[in-house]
Amino acid sequence: MRQLPRPTAEQRAAFARHVCSVHSWYKHLPLLRGGEFVVFLSQDVNRGETLSERHGHLDYQWRVDIARSFDRDLGRALELSGEAARRLGFVLYPYASDDANAPEAIGYDLHRADLTALESDARCRCGLAGSRPL
Repeated sequence: MRQLPRPTAEQRAAFARHVCSVHSWYKHLPLLRGGEFVVFLSQDVNRGETLSERHGHLDYQWRVDIARSFDRDLGRALELSGEAARRLGFVLYPYASDDANAPEAIGYDLHRADLTALESDARCRCGLAGSRPL
């Protein structure tokens, strides 16, 4: 990875937009905990498109929690040490996605417990504890 060129500011910005608009990852992340993402430079990022021109060699992988392995949209996930994952990782929540299907996906059964917790917290903060659901 050291021999790969550093992405430009424009490529980093384009990559951030790409991650927010690429579909599917947001469907699997808990609303309250999010998921762990790791961004890295990859030699195999050119996937038949001009992604390497638009995003440099930036790529990412994600996982729901540390007990699971990482997923990568295309290609095999990298094996990372815990230290590398901590240094290169960050938490991203499903609401960061601007995919048109994201609002619908937040209503999936996977998120029911998180939605119930949010609703309960909102009722308590508004003095509506014990009232009917919002």
